[in-house]
Amino acid sequence: MYKRNEVVYATNTEARYFLFVLTGKVKIFRLSELGNEQIIRMIAPMEFTGELALFEGIRKAHAVAMVKSEIYLIENQQFKQLLVDYPQLSLKMIEALSQRLHASEEQSMLLSTCTAKDRLFNFICKEAELVNGHQIFYHEETKRFLAGFLGMSSETLSRSLHQLADEGKIKERHNHQIEVFC
Repeated sequence: MYKRNEVVYATNTEARYFLFVLTGKVKIFRLSELGNEQIIRMIAPMEFTGELALFEGIRKAHAVAMVKSEIYLIENQQFKQLLVDYPQLSLKMIEALSQRLHASEEQSMLLSTCTAKDRLFNFICKEAELVNGHQIFYHEETKRFLAGFLGMSSETLSRSLHQLADEGKIKERHNHQIEVFC
């Protein structure tokens, strides 16, 4: 069991385990030479991390529990054997990695071709849920976290939210909710 903000693993440490998140949420990120955080992805319940380390042996990123999280660790060699013994597991893993690759390519395209405001609006529309006939985006994380995930500063995020509200594309509600008009 990992507490909120507890380090799950750090960059340049030996990677002996493949990890499955059972409950909670884990942030995978890298730090630039200037100490700026680049969020790679969030790992939700029933998702995994540590696939790169299966073959490289050294962690290339940091992982921190965002909330209290239960994580199942399986030794790398044991997990590799499971992949050999259970081809369906291998196929499921390839499917999950393909989805991650697609999401990464999409994020890269958005970072290079869209303004910060457009990136934010695209993300909010994609993540919004239909609730009582309204598209609602829930942002449990801080605005600083969301800004880091979208590759912008907190100030740019706040400015973009105000611009989107002024344009009538979003309406900020209470309890970390934004109504979206996609």
